[in-house]
Amino acid sequence: MTNSFELTDSEEIFELLNTFYGSMQLSPAGQQDRLHLTQDNLGPVELHRSTFTMRVQMDVDPMAALPFGTVLNGTAIVRGRRNETQCLAGDSILATLPEPYTAIVDDVDIDLVLIPVGLFALEVDLAPNRRATPIHFTSITPPTQQAADNWRAAFRYVRASVVGTSAAQEPLVAGAAARLLVATSLASFPNNAILDPTPENRRDAHVGSFHRAVSFIDDNAHRDISASEIAAASYVNIRALQVAFRRHLDTTPMAYLRQVRLEYAHRELIDADPGLTSVARIAARWGFANHSRFTASYRATFGIAPSYTLRERNSSTTRWM
Repeated sequence: MTNSFELTDSEEIFELLNTFYGSMQLSPAGQQDRLHLTQDNLGPVELHRSTFTMRVQMDVDPMAALPFGTVLNGTAIVRGRRNETQCLAGDSILATLPEPYTAIVDDVDIDLVLIPVGLFALEVDLAPNRRATPIHFTSITPPTQQAADNWRAAFRYVRASVVGTSAAQEPLVAGAAARLLVATSLASFPNNAILDPTPENRRDAHVGSFHRAVSFIDDNAHRDISASEIAAASYVNIRALQVAFRRHLDTTPMAYLRQVRLEYAHRELIDADPGLTSVARIAARWGFANHSRFTASYRATFGIAPSYTLRERNSSTTRWM
């Protein structure tokens, strides 16, 4: 469900921005105050499209949810104690700092994803001496153009294929889309997460931990489970879990989870009544929001289209009546 706000009163704009982005001081500097904001939720993750028809300075405290975004039009500036970053149309940015900062937007149109800090700990391992601290991003801009392109591509996919669709109401679809944004943020913006396995990870990636992970995934594929839950059930950390799956199955834990869910979707298609359900509905229930991608994966695995499986069940039943 999309919430939409169209405001022209400076006090109402100030109140809305404080509600969404935390404590701040607002200093409008344009001739006309206007803010148009849309909000969509994917579980704990929020997607915002904000259009400021004015120049405004916001003095902001550090935020509990990190806003990753892309400037579509206008100019956005983030100014901290030591440096200032200016973003123009097409630039991607983590629009916050780990200290009180100033954000200046000038007739800006911006897409934002607000990700609670705690979600990052579900996807990565932190450096050993930082395990008691949350994830820390060391730059508010991607280091390369490719990293910025990857971020924008992930956001566009979620916006176009998930947000606003009936599939977004399915917990597995919403959870997968939210984790895609979390994982892409981690890969696109520099941070203190450990990305490469250590010798200890390789030691822990033995067949026992692998089998525990497989068993947990098989039993819990119907739930919106994260990599950290799978790792915890296997008594290893996330990097060791990834090494184990690469070593013993030449895949990743989440790719294996998608394959298990594809198998469950296949079974449900076989048993379903085509008069009461559809391929899209069953696919979404098992976490597949994009119909063409689901069809391609299904055909590659089972050799037929999912629609054929659903129709064949009905025709087989009719023949025996």
